[in-house]
Amino acid sequence: MCIKKAGKPIWIKWAVIAVCLCLVFSAIATLRVFEGDSTTHVIATKMAFEAKVLEVRDDALVVEPLEGTPERDLTERLVIGTEDLAELHTNEYVKNAQAGDTIKVYYLKEDSDISHGMIAVYEIDHVTY
Repeated sequence: MCIKKAGKPIWIKWAVIAVCLCLVFSAIATLRVFEGDSTTHVIATKMAFEAKVLEVRDDALVVEPLEGTPERDLTERLVIGTEDLAELHTNEYVKNAQAGDTIKVYYLKEDSDISHGMIAVYEIDHVTY
């Protein structure tokens, strides 16, 4: 006579497999959340400074940050390309700029390195006193 050994119920085996799969999928989902593209979560710091227009060129404005601004401590003059400004539809000032004007330059801090002449301008306003 054969004695049959009592085994574990089959449902325990499938439950263990299901738990393992849940753990694997949870780990993958968690990694994707933490490895997400961090650039999409960065909120740019918007900065502004006043400057005097030194020269108006076809494709750029040469400006001098006014005394007392932090930007003046970084550089004495900046060349701001106006082609990109036209695409932003900022305002009509750029078309009518004149040497000697006082302007307010709005830029994104994280995308700018003013001490190396790189500035991500998103708007320019003419300042009238």
